[in-house]
Amino acid sequence: MIGDRIRLARDFEGLTQTELAARLGIQQSTLAYLESGRHRPSPPIITALARVTDFPAPFFCDVPLDAFPQGSLAFRRRKQTSAAEVTRAYTVARLGWELTIRMLHRVKRWPIRVPIMNEEEPEAAAAVTRSALGASPDEPLGHLLGKIESLGVAVFEIDRDLHDLDGFSLWAGLPTPRPVVVVNAATPGDRQRWTLAHELGHLVLHGAIRGRVDEVEADADAFAAELLLPESVMRNEFVAPVTLSHVAELKARWGVSMAGLIRRAHDLGIITDRRKKDLFIQLGKHGWRTAEPVPIARERSQTLEQLSRAIYGASATAEGVLTQEGFPRSLAAALIMESPRLRIVR
Repeated sequence: MIGDRIRLARDFEGLTQTELAARLGIQQSTLAYLESGRHRPSPPIITALARVTDFPAPFFCDVPLDAFPQGSLAFRRRKQTSAAEVTRAYTVARLGWELTIRMLHRVKRWPIRVPIMNEEEPEAAAAVTRSALGASPDEPLGHLLGKIESLGVAVFEIDRDLHDLDGFSLWAGLPTPRPVVVVNAATPGDRQRWTLAHELGHLVLHGAIRGRVDEVEADADAFAAELLLPESVMRNEFVAPVTLSHVAELKARWGVSMAGLIRRAHDLGIITDRRKKDLFIQLGKHGWRTAEPVPIARERSQTLEQLSRAIYGASATAEGVLTQEGFPRSLAAALIMESPRLRIVR
């Protein structure tokens, strides 16, 4: 149990076993035994761990870490995503979860209302989920992140040297798992919204991953497309001839990237293969394949802020909450806990 916490702290600091052992003044083999649970750390080693990491000594206790599987992180990484980046994302998210469950024990019940529809087609599941989110079937889905949190989903924004990972999702905790979505805080608003919808699709459709990864991902994309751009509405929204200026107007209204809208029009048979290709060529000529016009505002997670304010009041600071809960103060920046109300003291 303590070994798992030592490993988590080491991963958060970005240290190898050899590097941490050197800072502690012990052999790497000794640290390996400690992390495996074969040896119990002495009080002086606990004190040293607190000194050489940002973690307070009480963090290294006998309380087991809660269940936090990799979920969609196991297959959502791109080819260029490094193992170190995956470890960073997982470590920050797991610490965010540990902080969340500590505070959840002291607040009123937060019901889980995510529809579980493992046997449904993605489009049908998306329609049911839209209703659960309290969204009109024929209007853009505004405030998506907040609506997802209203379903009892813990949403974490992480920003720790992530470049090639948009987000992931999982069911965490025992005996009653709670849905968790993790998003990269550096992605643009339209990409964030698609990631949120895609990961919500995994939570709704894939309580247990079955089948090939490409099929599972295709299902989540089909869910996201229907959730954000319902077919019945989009057939009226796309007006022939579909042009980039028209697509840009739709982006501003629906909060989905121009590229995503073009793909949706093609998937629905509204535009031909050739027109799709022409529109993407035009995007490239304008330099919009990587930086599109019509920026969409990012949405902010309220999960940790609402829990913190419920327990510590409106004057709470991120560092103060972390100190009280026994977590490293540097976690505030990694979890993007700063907001006008729950501020980071500099």
